Amino acid sequence: FLTGMVLALLPVCATADFPMDRLLLFVGFGAFGLLALFLQQVRDDRRAAATGRHRPPWHTACLVLAVGLGIIHLIIAPVALIARAAAPAGPRDSTRQFYVDLPDDPGLTDRDIVVVNAPSGGLVGMFPVMRAVEGKSLPRRMRMLGPSLSALQVTRPSARSLRIVPDEGFLAWSYDHLVRSPRFPFQPGDEVILEDLTVTVESVTDDHRPLAVRFTFEQPLEDTRYLWLQWEKGGFIPYFPPAIGETQTLPRAQPGTFLSS
Repeated sequence: FLTGMVLALLPVCATADFPMDRLLLFVGFGAFGLLALFLQQVRDDRRAAATGRHRPPWHTACLVLAVGLGIIHLIIAPVALIARAAAPAGPRDSTRQFYVDLPDDPGLTDRDIVVVNAPSGGLVGMFPVMRAVEGKSLPRRMRMLGPSLSALQVTRPSARSLRIVPDEGFLAWSYDHLVRSPRFPFQPGDEVILEDLTVTVESVTDDHRPLAVRFTFEQPLEDTRYLWLQWEKGGFIPYFPPAIGETQTLPRAQPGTFLSS
């Protein structure tokens, strides 16, 4: 059991930048066996003491630990599982702010939602999935431009493009490494070409992360096909791109709850 538990930890160590308790599933199988053996030994020691045989000096400490583990895993854990399963990212009232929430509109199927900034780009991307589960209309596409938790300088070089410069560059947080490893550096001029959007790296940081990035859309930014959103004061509100040649400063998309830490 111990060998299996330790070996199961090795792949978990590869996710050191973003650890999560759910990664301990396979580690738990070894822990279950060790825990069962430990509780059995405590029971045997108590039976031995009841028959007058000598019990080890550490028996009392082991008994206290066994009782504590029983309370945690047999009483607290089952109750906590219900709440955790219902809201895996935390209390619903606190996490609701991270998700884009729009009325059910059949016209949304012909529009692209473009989010300029957000405290969590990953949770923004859950919008189509949540809508599909609820049977609501889905947008044609979902785009997230600025990185999570960064202040942005947003400039409009042309009718169809935005240039975004985060205060710390792109891919600055460990969460971002889930989608791009630092082992794959960027160079100025690198492009990502999507069906309706071309993303161009104009400059990079000293450690070769994108610093200034230009987003060139298929149509002018005022086209009705685009539904623009930005984060402000704990929620998403409509966003209006700047005029050509102008620059906007968007403050850091700071969550308004305990999750800000």
